Amino acid sequence: MSTWPRHAIVAFTYAIVYGLVRTLPFPYWALYSGIRLATLIFVPRRYWPALAIGEFLPLTHLAATCVDEFGLLWAIFIVFPTPILAAMPIVAWCMDKHRMLPCNGSVRMGVLLLTMTSVAVLWTLMSTTRLTITELPENFEIDYGLVIAQWSIKNFLGVLAIVPLAIMMHEVLSSPSPGKRVQEWLDNRLLIETVFLVIPTVSLLLWAATRVTSEGTLQVLRVVMFLPVVFHALRHGWHGAAVGGALTSVAEVLTMASPDDVGALQAQVFIAFTITSMLMLGSRITALNQQEAHEREQTHNALALARKNIAAGEMRLQLAAEFLDEVRESIRVGYEHMVCRTSLTASEEDRRCVRHVAIAQDQLFRLSDGLYPSGWCDTDLLSALRQGPFARALSEAGVRYWCDITGNLSQLSSGSHLTLYRLVGECVAQACRELPPTDVRVRLRVGVFHGETWVGLRVRSWTEPEWVTAIRLTDVRLRLGGTGLDWEAAEDRVRTFQGRMRQIVLPRQGRSIRATLKDWLPPQDMSRSGSLLAVQSRSA
Repeated sequence: MSTWPRHAIVAFTYAIVYGLVRTLPFPYWALYSGIRLATLIFVPRRYWPALAIGEFLPLTHLAATCVDEFGLLWAIFIVFPTPILAAMPIVAWCMDKHRMLPCNGSVRMGVLLLTMTSVAVLWTLMSTTRLTITELPENFEIDYGLVIAQWSIKNFLGVLAIVPLAIMMHEVLSSPSPGKRVQEWLDNRLLIETVFLVIPTVSLLLWAATRVTSEGTLQVLRVVMFLPVVFHALRHGWHGAAVGGALTSVAEVLTMASPDDVGALQAQVFIAFTITSMLMLGSRITALNQQEAHEREQTHNALALARKNIAAGEMRLQLAAEFLDEVRESIRVGYEHMVCRTSLTASEEDRRCVRHVAIAQDQLFRLSDGLYPSGWCDTDLLSALRQGPFARALSEAGVRYWCDITGNLSQLSSGSHLTLYRLVGECVAQACRELPPTDVRVRLRVGVFHGETWVGLRVRSWTEPEWVTAIRLTDVRLRLGGTGLDWEAAEDRVRTFQGRMRQIVLPRQGRSIRATLKDWLPPQDMSRSGSLLAVQSRSA
């Protein structure tokens, strides 16, 4: 479509909307002022001439209809300049110089309120000027002070009722995926609390206000009607203030007897002051909420990066274990070859070398098994904990060990299985740091809380004095599958998974180490055949 048809569509559409809104019987608001300013804010700058023409058309019809009643000079001034044309420099200055609507989707509420106040004052001055040049009947007295006050507050209430709501809806509809954004907004607490809390409360107060006869009680009820606005602003920022303010202002004007009395003007001023104050307070709350959300996102990204680094560390441990396996295999081949050649003529020194080679081979196996468990499969965590490397290491050291698991391990992602295996090894290593324990009990509990899978770990250890002399913790810590972290480093690793870790001293020189952590999904590029670090079984 070429340029001129687009401008014509914009002009005629605005002319129809403006003409219809101007005929609506709203004596307390100049809603056409809000429509006019909202259109200037959201319509691209290249279509502003079309908007001026669109407002010129219904105003020309109005001038032609009333020229005989109010005079030719009034008819000329009501047509040129049109109110929207006069407000264009103010809106352009506020949007360009003061960035009223930044690109990040936020709103500079101070600049927006300055714009609304400026255009409301400008349009009031234009209306007052037209009134002064209007041909009126003789002896027709006008209280210009009251008229200026009424027009000012009507214009300001009109833009105050329309523009914030229009900006809020523009944020929803301008989303890259508006359908999803609308669904999220429908599930939002703002809408739920508005429908089920604010509207019933305001309706009840309105019902009570229409039935009281005392002016003092009516004023109290009018003030109480704005408590939902304060509630909404404190909970949802300026969005809540805009929605609550619009609803409450409607209820307020329904309690007014006439739009021309002084009491109605005072109520209108109170409405404007309260909504403006709540919009300013709400904008600050919104900024704090956005800052908090940004900090949460940064924390989430930092935790995700830390988890990726942990997964990369596991990959390196796996490669190191595979390399040690290859070295051990080479030693085994050489060992078997040497045994075949020296089995008949071997001296005592040769036999001693053969025994040292066998011991070195066994130590290499234990080392590689501690770095990465032999034949690890992330779907068999229970077997790895009950019969895995550190279970065998504790049994060989004389420590009575058992592991109990409650819950369905299949609920956990593949990366969490190896993480839990490492964490159990760290906790058992912490239990073995001081006095050697004679008994170690490990318990895992898997459950779902608020749609998220959590794991609870408890490692209990205690020492029986009559059995402690039989404990041999020579190389147990090397074979526990941990990474040799101290307590603070182990706590930091648990915090990486949004968990916590604590230690309790028990009787009989025992201790209880408890940890909770959240399940996490490993990055897809680090998974291998559906597992984070699944490897082929390594022969012993």
